Amino acid sequence: MDDQKINTLMESDRADQSTTDATTRIHAQALRRLAELARHELPPAAPDGSAAAAYARFRDAAAMRRAGEVDAHRPVRFGSFRSFQMLAGGAAVVVLAAALATTWHFTAGRPLSVVVARGALDEGGFVRSGSTQISNLRFSDGTEVDLGPSSRARVAETTHVGARVLLEDGRARARVVPRKGAQWWFDAGPCRIQVTGTRFDMHWSARLQVLEVMLYNGSVVVKGPPATGGVPMRAGQYLVMNVRQGSVRLTELRTAE
Repeated sequence: MDDQKINTLMESDRADQSTTDATTRIHAQALRRLAELARHELPPAAPDGSAAAAYARFRDAAAMRRAGEVDAHRPVRFGSFRSFQMLAGGAAVVVLAAALATTWHFTAGRPLSVVVARGALDEGGFVRSGSTQISNLRFSDGTEVDLGPSSRARVAETTHVGARVLLEDGRARARVVPRKGAQWWFDAGPCRIQVTGTRFDMHWSARLQVLEVMLYNGSVVVKGPPATGGVPMRAGQYLVMNVRQGSVRLTELRTAE
């Protein structure tokens, strides 16, 4: 092989080595930043999979940095570039998990919002429908409540898992989206309907102190002075609770119709 070919191969090797060194420097800078973060709070336990061993070494080194046993300016060293690649993958998973956890922290406890159509949501959550129209309350989880003409209601409370709606007088039709952990309450005078996910109609007469519930699907529990322990209802049932008389009547919906 002549000298020119040898020189060409040597220059090519030097160029490859230069690229590798530059890549290694970039990766080392990224790891130093992660190590600095780890000085304040240790990352979680090593993830499962092929990156577990490299990630465990990174976590051990971070713990040593945090305890002051390793020079803060000395980069963390690993046995091979392959180990470094596995560590980088594991670190990326940790960073992504932290971002998702932060997002959950700020959104999980956020109360549901509500929008009122064909009506107005006054201060204090009061809603009144017109004498000839039906008002619609739409919550951010998809749950909807329709108020019949001349009905009055109030959104007394909203949480990240549900709400409490008070029907002061008139009729309401609710379509509650079933969700794990959902908590919805519909109050009418001294009576309460506990809901997780269902569709039902309710009518409350403030003058007569009578509550009617027509359940179309799902299940609910209705509580009131005549039944403080609660009356379970299943789909296809009709309940009449007379607070003034202290009576409860539960029949099949078809029979009531």
